[in-house]
Amino acid sequence: MTIANLAAEVIQLADAWVAIGAAIEGLRMGAKAEVGRAANLGAIVAAGKVDWSALNG
Repeated sequence: MTIANLAAEVIQLADAWVAIGAAIEGLRMGAKAEVGRAANLGAIVAAGKVDWSALNG
């Protein structure tokens, strides 16, 4: 593998992780907001159950 090919692969992976990181942050912040709006312990527990399957693309 050439240095140029390796650099291109690293850039491609970094770009992919930026998108994944943004999706993780969105789900995390959504759950955090739901916890903040929760009226009781049951609602807090339910809000903490994040559906991470959306990250599988």
